[in-house]
Amino acid sequence: MQRYFLPSWVRPEFLERGPVVGRVMTLPAGKVYAISRKRKDTPAEAYEQRGATHVHVLDGLTPAKQHTMPNWEMWANAGANANCSNLNEAQSRAVADAYPITGFIIDQFGEGPTAVCTSEKPQYRWFMQRLLERAAGAGFPTVLVGSYGDLGMYQGRFLNLVSGSRDPLHRRGRYGSKAAARGTNSFYTTIAGLNLGDAIASNVSYYPHNSQEFDRALEIVHSLEINSLANDRGCYVIPFPMYETPNNPPIMAKTFDWHHETTSPAGVLTIRDYGSSALTECVMVGFSSMWFGRGLIEWHDTRKFVTDRNKFKSSHPDDARQDFWAPAPGSPAQFPYTGNHSDSTADSYTTQPLWGYDYIRAGVEMYHDLRDTEGGNRAYAPYYVDGQDGNAWQEPASDGATVLVQASKKMGIAQTRTKNGLVSGFFYDPYAIPNAQRRVTIKHPGGSKTWTFDVVGNELVTFNDSL
Repeated sequence: MQRYFLPSWVRPEFLERGPVVGRVMTLPAGKVYAISRKRKDTPAEAYEQRGATHVHVLDGLTPAKQHTMPNWEMWANAGANANCSNLNEAQSRAVADAYPITGFIIDQFGEGPTAVCTSEKPQYRWFMQRLLERAAGAGFPTVLVGSYGDLGMYQGRFLNLVSGSRDPLHRRGRYGSKAAARGTNSFYTTIAGLNLGDAIASNVSYYPHNSQEFDRALEIVHSLEINSLANDRGCYVIPFPMYETPNNPPIMAKTFDWHHETTSPAGVLTIRDYGSSALTECVMVGFSSMWFGRGLIEWHDTRKFVTDRNKFKSSHPDDARQDFWAPAPGSPAQFPYTGNHSDSTADSYTTQPLWGYDYIRAGVEMYHDLRDTEGGNRAYAPYYVDGQDGNAWQEPASDGATVLVQASKKMGIAQTRTKNGLVSGFFYDPYAIPNAQRRVTIKHPGGSKTWTFDVVGNELVTFNDSL
């Protein structure tokens, strides 16, 4: 038996390291790892060598290997009103004609100050119908993934909006059939009329808003299961591994002070920006996107950062970023910014940590370790934890809702995947006490073979073995 751990190159650093020192690998066929290049010193080809299947459109690869994210400005430029209701079918199709066809397209039409066009609107359906028509003649496979975090798809949160309390089991009725999985979600009920519900893949967003959402990774697992059941094109995770505090004007999402110690000039530049998602959770999100879904599409903007920690652009006035410069003796009273916030030619180091993307990549690499059982029979596995719940076996739920049952008990999940006499598996428990060591025993669901592991905190356990 071979157990796998977090890759040795992974550590929290502001500028992502994975594209430089991560594993050189090719993911199994059908898995997608679409990235946004964030290092100015690292070409798109380096990301591709380290597992990326698609790179953002601005980075020079062929259209088949590009991924894009059109936003609300396309509709605004076409003269759309606030909800796009003033555009007819021909005008909506013309918006689609103006957009390039690439290997992967996910839109951000549900977010913007004006011209919001989401999946329940006829304008959105007309746009997607035309995009599909054009994609069919592109000469390469194109995957459309709808709107980022579209609530018209299934984003299965454990919060019960009726009772106002956390209740994973209130989602249990979505298992069992495609109709149950689709429910009344508008992505399926409105787009299905044009047969688009089976032509456009689903997506689940990972963008934490609450520090108490320590089981967000299990919500991702559940949402991947339901969307994969609902949609023959499968489901992808869209991760933005930052922590947002919403509804907090004027600083909005950026509420964490990061201290940048500079040497030229010497001093400390404090910049308010996004916080960071939990790193072990990022590992599980990266792994789950491949194990339960068809992959992931990184969300990030188009900035490319330099490695020089002394270079920063000035704040965007709308961000109210609240920079504070504490010069060392002999340093200038004002920090010498490299340029204005809107100057795309000015070099800058990242103001927020990008290490979440490295830990997501670590989860992808841990999935890659299990590639020999790709396409095998995957099932929840019984397990028990020494000293927990009377050492009782945690048995899989008969209706497929194991992740909900375990989340309701604030306990973890285990699965195995079997193919040609080989078996891969994992265990993950977000409720474990940080840094506490426990002993976990997993049993193969198709027999009596067991595996026992010492697990520290909520680390992800993965392994390969033969039956």
